[in-house]
Amino acid sequence: MSTPLKIWYLEQFNMMKKLRKEDILHMQQSMVMKSINKDTLLFFPEKKNDHLYFLKKGIVKIVHYLDDGQEDVKTIIGPGSLFGELALIDGESPEDHAIALEDCIVCFVDVPSMQRMMDENHALKIEIYKIMGLRIKRLERRLESIIYKDSRTRIIEFLEDFLQEYGKEDQGKWKAKNFLTHTDIAKLTATSRQTVTTVFNELRNKGAIDYDKETITANSIKLTV
Repeated sequence: MSTPLKIWYLEQFNMMKKLRKEDILHMQQSMVMKSINKDTLLFFPEKKNDHLYFLKKGIVKIVHYLDDGQEDVKTIIGPGSLFGELALIDGESPEDHAIALEDCIVCFVDVPSMQRMMDENHALKIEIYKIMGLRIKRLERRLESIIYKDSRTRIIEFLEDFLQEYGKEDQGKWKAKNFLTHTDIAKLTATSRQTVTTVFNELRNKGAIDYDKETITANSIKLTV
């Protein structure tokens, strides 16, 4: 269900913090907001995607399906982030699926409107390009990790990054909602589900973390074990 977009929703997005209020007001006129249920597909590679998405609430998983039908998890998108930006590149349709891992609130804008706003607002264009550049750097870092680091190190570093991005410090400990399965983490780290479970259990046995289906808790943001 789509609803009118309130300006304070836009002001909470990371990229909007560097824009003038009048620029945000302009964007408000071109964007709509929609509630998305858990496990819903936001876009499909078989159809031409002509929107950019701004995640207000919830978590979205970007995946690509291999020829054998297996799911390759490419990245996780958290609140305050933009995704679907490949639609800006020559109208290119994505080969990925975006899946809501939780009930989400998404603001979206059609590509022609966004391109027009970017042409009229240099600061907005810079912020969009920065987001795209950072995403490329993350993919490069992931590839380097797969090539040069062992499975255990990749999983631990992923967990540290996960706690830093999605966790909060609470009474001297870091806590994050546990919205990924061990299979998801295995795909994000190019390891196996069994290896992820083994490393998690090792970290818990050494007192570095604790976890259940709802929460991951760590004594420190740096898991030096």
